[in-house]
Amino acid sequence: MQKMKETEDRLETTEKALKEAQKTNQLKNDRSDTTTNTAEAPVKVEPSPAARTPTDDTPPEYSSKMGGPFHPKPYFASRIASEGLDEQTRMRQEAVKKAMGHAWKGYSEHAWGLDELRPLSLTSVDDFDLGLTLVDSLDTLWLMGMTEEFKKARDWVAQSLDIKKVRKTISVFETTIRVLGGLLSAYELSGDDIFLTKAIEIADCLSIAYRSPTGIPYSLLDLRTKRASNPEWAEGASILAEAGTVQLEFRALSRFSGNDTYAAMGDRSFIAISESSGKIHDALYPLYIRNDVLRFVSGHVGLGAMGDSFYEYAIKLYIQTNNTQSKFREMYEESARAVLNHLVRKSSDGFTYIADIDDGQIVKKMDHLACFAGAMFLLGAHFIENLPDKSHHIQVAEGIGETCYNGYRKMKTGIAPELWIFPRDKGMTHDSENLHYLLRPETVETLFYLFRFTGNNKYREWGWEIFQNIEKFCKVPNGYSGIRDVTVTPVQHTDKMESFFLAETLKYLYLLFSSPKVLPLDEFVFNTEAHPYRIFKP
Repeated sequence: MQKMKETEDRLETTEKALKEAQKTNQLKNDRSDTTTNTAEAPVKVEPSPAARTPTDDTPPEYSSKMGGPFHPKPYFASRIASEGLDEQTRMRQEAVKKAMGHAWKGYSEHAWGLDELRPLSLTSVDDFDLGLTLVDSLDTLWLMGMTEEFKKARDWVAQSLDIKKVRKTISVFETTIRVLGGLLSAYELSGDDIFLTKAIEIADCLSIAYRSPTGIPYSLLDLRTKRASNPEWAEGASILAEAGTVQLEFRALSRFSGNDTYAAMGDRSFIAISESSGKIHDALYPLYIRNDVLRFVSGHVGLGAMGDSFYEYAIKLYIQTNNTQSKFREMYEESARAVLNHLVRKSSDGFTYIADIDDGQIVKKMDHLACFAGAMFLLGAHFIENLPDKSHHIQVAEGIGETCYNGYRKMKTGIAPELWIFPRDKGMTHDSENLHYLLRPETVETLFYLFRFTGNNKYREWGWEIFQNIEKFCKVPNGYSGIRDVTVTPVQHTDKMESFFLAETLKYLYLLFSSPKVLPLDEFVFNTEAHPYRIFKP
């Protein structure tokens, strides 16, 4: 009961901060547009004394004070990207940049300013009306030194990106990690104020979704009616990964703008999640959570879809704050220990994988999405001083990297399916109902971290092999496409080029073949969409 009371006090403190900031500022939109499930229209948050000191009474481990405003200096990575590379690695780096050029050309010519390209039918997917691929790709263009392409994209952002004109229902999570996240990293790397201006507009609009009784955001936001809601298939619950994967972005925005209200908004959600009842094995967080009371409503835990990036952000928040906020470290250590003790398994043929637990039963499958966990364990081992059993964390990270690489190698196309299963009599194999590949980045993400932390060149070789197969089977005349079945050739394409292919997959491959001086991991932390932000240092 005492723990619950402390939690309620923390939530109340942050709620008071948000209300105080709201009182100090005028609302952007007419309050008549609001509904009972959203509380209010978005706040126009100006840097005022009340807004900039929202958490005077919150515990230090949860401090939302980001300092600022902070104006970043331009970061010219392309000048050092090839420094110290041998000829072979330099050629591979250039090949990845060429692939980015091919993907960008297809998007620019056939879906400019739209969300995502269908490269075969030369049409588009427009779920957001926010130029998803363009905004998601900004930092990749900058890092690769694609100057003219970046300038053209920057001008589109300045002239055409306007969330107030959108009349669709959007995913709060995807908009945060891709659009808000992309704008913030473009600002971080270029220092161009237009990106911060647009990021503030996006965040102010998204604030509607956070007006729940606990601060845990709703998943969906109807920009026409200003209504926030959760999907019907979730039976009214919020999704763990969606509610717990926004804090890096809002903290970065607070630091850039000097307005701590954004950080407080994200932190309130994280506090509520961490203190909710119904966790499994004390530190495994189920996939569904009520946002009106502090309670999980599911018995399913895992590091695949709907759970993955919550665990990732616990360690990354600790890193982002320069290892100063102990609560994030404690959360990560506890959850990582629970994952190692209850979810990490060995298949009959010796592959390390991360299973799920569903209502007390082990589910012997691993999503491609869970391949990020290799990177997560490496970050914990590197940044947490005196981490208990650190060598085991590294060993598991290496095992996950090997498993996910072999998930590609074992397929006829050399391309991984959406997930693998691990039956006792067969070992690692594919699932006949999940044979598609969506241009996912998680395996090359972990290979990037493995190379950066170990220096072992085999990870570059594995990444190059994966890239070559992407070129062979996913490249089409006007971009890249996912594959419907990775076990057969010739392949049938999905006719969709995901924005994260440019934002993540190609970026991690480029960094894998670049000098470690580019975005050094003791200076930058990546959000879950591979958008880099500087670690907050004095």
